[in-house]
Amino acid sequence: MRDALKWLLVVALLVGFVWGGIWLRRRWVAPLKGPPENPSTLLLLKSVGDADREVIRALYLVTNLDTGRQATGVLSQRGPILTDASLVAGSRPGDIRVTSSLGAPVPIRGMQVDPAMGVAQLYLRRQLKGGMDLSGTETVSPGEAVYAWGFPEGVQPPEPLLSSGVVAGLRVVTRGGGLDTRLVLSGAFTSGYGGGPLFRTRDFKLVGLVVTRPLPLDPVVARAAAELGARAAKAAPEQGAVDRDLQRALDRMGRVQAGVVIEAVPLAELSRLAGE
Repeated sequence: MRDALKWLLVVALLVGFVWGGIWLRRRWVAPLKGPPENPSTLLLLKSVGDADREVIRALYLVTNLDTGRQATGVLSQRGPILTDASLVAGSRPGDIRVTSSLGAPVPIRGMQVDPAMGVAQLYLRRQLKGGMDLSGTETVSPGEAVYAWGFPEGVQPPEPLLSSGVVAGLRVVTRGGGLDTRLVLSGAFTSGYGGGPLFRTRDFKLVGLVVTRPLPLDPVVARAAAELGARAAKAAPEQGAVDRDLQRALDRMGRVQAGVVIEAVPLAELSRLAGE
């Protein structure tokens, strides 16, 4: 009889332990995890086909914490996330925040910028699954319709959106002693799409990576921003912080006013990057 009571007590304790663990998980762990930062992306993933779903899962939001600007990043199959060089040029890895299309943070350990190509590679602390094959050679001609997935600036909360346009022309650039080609795009693309994958509309084939070419700032705005920076360097820490914030705000407004040229790097040229 005592043995039976002992076993009943053991079973009761085990059941209590299991139910207690479930209660604690629901009470404390689940609230800490919280909902996804971008719940709209979940709905988007359910609404598109398999091909677009794969693309959306490979997209990452890249934010420059120093300037407040954001762009798109795409995970390549070989590891790095490729993004728009103009977003990260002159910054340190600690200034760059990367999040998945669902809002999960992705720490980076370093980056490499190719200003001539207009592409930057963000190296990750751990290998991520999936990614897009960026080693193709598909081409596109002027006049053809194209579209891209990306994170347009100003959309809150940031979520991947599709934009379309046409290849307006071609531009020849000098890089490493040779000549490369850029696809000049027109349409609804904005600077936030920089770093996003570009597709042909007629057959949905990947043809390149969107990049941006910032146009020069108005000389008056550039001079005022430089003077604020110089004053911040000489001022007391508190006043210097205010001047630096004003400098960044003025610089952002000036760049919005100046605008950018939206282009794309053909796939064949992306293969020249280290790691692709």
